[in-house]
Amino acid sequence: MPTLPIDIVVAAHKATRRFMFETLVAIGALDVTDGHDIDRSLNLLERLLEVLGETRDDWRDTIHGLRHGAASQRRGLAARLYRDLAELVSRELARLQRREAQAGAQPAAVALERLDDDELRGALHWMEGALTPQELAGLLDQLHTHANAPRFNLALAVLAERMDNRRWHQLARALDLHRDTAPVALAA
Repeated sequence: MPTLPIDIVVAAHKATRRFMFETLVAIGALDVTDGHDIDRSLNLLERLLEVLGETRDDWRDTIHGLRHGAASQRRGLAARLYRDLAELVSRELARLQRREAQAGAQPAAVALERLDDDELRGALHWMEGALTPQELAGLLDQLHTHANAPRFNLALAVLAERMDNRRWHQLARALDLHRDTAPVALAA
């Protein structure tokens, strides 16, 4: 089945939007009495700030207070963090929209070729959940055409590891992979 070329800017922005929304939801649902939930949510926030190129200076005191403050302090800090993050997400959504409107189409494979293996895994982590199986097939087709076979196989294995059976079979259909190909077999 032929696939359409994927614009890396649009694909990356879809993944970034998903990342922002998941982080915002995690911070909004933060249980300030659960140390594991606090660490998980704040680690997600710190990774998002890094991806967005946002300085952590403005966030440092709040993050520290949530990790080490008393539960009574943490409730107020979590509410403030949620509001601040919602404001950041709002600004970033507008910025992403402007960039998409101004940027010309950029083939995904060219950008993905430049990533090292860990960066490719990270990009695919968010793209897998943000793109449709057909969009992922287009991305993989471009990668297969422009990169070497090991890069394509790495991308396919990363997706196979992350996807549930339903989405995997949708991707396999879009790529015209053998019907019985299972995610586990490819990831091995």
